[in-house]
Amino acid sequence: MTDTDVLLDTDEAARMLRLPPSTLKHFRQTEQGPSYVKLGRRVYYRRAALVDFLASSEVTR
Repeated sequence: MTDTDVLLDTDEAARMLRLPPSTLKHFRQTEQGPSYVKLGRRVYYRRAALVDFLASSEVTR
């Protein structure tokens, strides 16, 4: 498993993005935000998906 394939739970992903976990939950409910993996009732985010999400959210002037 490469570093980008690492799965992070919602709390870990929220810390990485510097967002509250409730924001990630809202993103999932509204089909926005980074892609995620659901294993049973648990939600995980691939580190690569979080990096891509950050890159797509970047504003350049």
